[in-house]
Amino acid sequence: MRATFFGFESVRKALMASQKGLDVTIQNVSNVNTEGYTRQRVDISSISPESGATRYAKTKGEAVGGGVEVTGITQIRDQFLDLRFRKEAAEYGKWSASFSIMTDIENVLDEVSTNGLSARLNDLYKELESFSINAESIEFASIFRSSAQKVVEVLNQYSLSLADLQDQYLYNIRTDIDSANRIIQDIAQLNSQIRGEVLQGSPANELCDMRNLLIDRLSGYIGVGYEFDKDGQVSLKLGDTYLLDASKNNKIETIDLDASGYPVKVVYKNGKVAQITAGSIGGSLSGLNGKGSFAMSDSDDKSIGIKYFQMNIDSLARSIAESFNSINDPSGVNKLFDTLDGSPDINASNIKISDEWMRDARFIKRSTTESGEGSNDNLLRMITCLNEKRDITPNFKGTFEEFVVSLMGDVAVQTRYSKDMKDTSESILSTISDQRESIMGVSIDEESINMERYQKSYNAAARIMTVLDEMLDMLINHMGIVGR
Repeated sequence: MRATFFGFESVRKALMASQKGLDVTIQNVSNVNTEGYTRQRVDISSISPESGATRYAKTKGEAVGGGVEVTGITQIRDQFLDLRFRKEAAEYGKWSASFSIMTDIENVLDEVSTNGLSARLNDLYKELESFSINAESIEFASIFRSSAQKVVEVLNQYSLSLADLQDQYLYNIRTDIDSANRIIQDIAQLNSQIRGEVLQGSPANELCDMRNLLIDRLSGYIGVGYEFDKDGQVSLKLGDTYLLDASKNNKIETIDLDASGYPVKVVYKNGKVAQITAGSIGGSLSGLNGKGSFAMSDSDDKSIGIKYFQMNIDSLARSIAESFNSINDPSGVNKLFDTLDGSPDINASNIKISDEWMRDARFIKRSTTESGEGSNDNLLRMITCLNEKRDITPNFKGTFEEFVVSLMGDVAVQTRYSKDMKDTSESILSTISDQRESIMGVSIDEESINMERYQKSYNAAARIMTVLDEMLDMLINHMGIVGR
């Protein structure tokens, strides 16, 4: 026969389990709009009966279980979906940064809404033709010089704008790196708190939610890998380097930006280069370092970025200057184009009209003969130069105007490609996020059902407690009273 108060203990446990279920339901409903919150569930199991059996004999009678017990409060998450979400978040961060850079480059090299380089080269050609017809006119000589000055100014402006764009994204990368380092430090602190809770037997679910949200954000910056240990701590890994090593008392490896030369790179404290190819930092690095067809070595970034367009306009400026200078004076003494800084190497940032040409519009050599007034054979050579196909870069042969059109095509194609990849990644990320939210997110309808279920369970247990109380009252106060 069971103990008299055995039933009371079973009912007490049922009341506690139902109460805990209601507490968890309230917690879920309260955090329905909390970012990163994972819905929780009460884990309960039946208590096996305590048997009086020994190894030699069994007790007679049917053993009854001991009721119910709460074995834990767990989070409803899918680790596989978490992994997919974070990988895609890194891809989205990469292509979002790439698209942003390409859009800004497209705005700099705008040949549609503004009179850009193509229009200036076309004006240069027209004014040179007019000058060749009126070779003795100082007026037409000045107009041609002015059109050449406009070409130079556009090249200078393109170079300056691309340099400003580079500085802007260097600042953005530094900001992202600082954010990533802070996130890693916050995760390290949460690791210590979670470990303490786990060792005390507490689930630390809310702390885990905060840490998971930080890992999601960190993935958007650098596409980090992660590993969990038995104490509930997480280690963060980038390539073969641990950014956070839980096995070494949460040792942190910070990252920093090295923009001292090409390529711009992210390094660890010991100077080793961090291999970041994903996330917004990875996308920004490719956007800064990408040489495209100019990449000659394995260390060069073969994607198309700011560096690629800088090298292209530098090549164009150099080719224009060298072509006109050699026609004006093959000896290289009387230059039409020179450099602002006195450097022998002409590029888009330092090209200028020579001081001699600026002082005298007729400094340009109109003819190579002494045939008298009106000779214009050298000017005709310059016109031919503008129509002539030449090797402007190692991978392009054509006229100056064709080169500009090709360059604008590169901008448009790369911008469109980055946008398509960004939109695709965003769509995939949204799908995975919806799948993950369907599992870990709080459903008001489901929680309403749970609330009703736990309420009825609680009421039923309370009713049983009342019945047991009446039975015990009968046993104590109303039995064995005959003869009193």
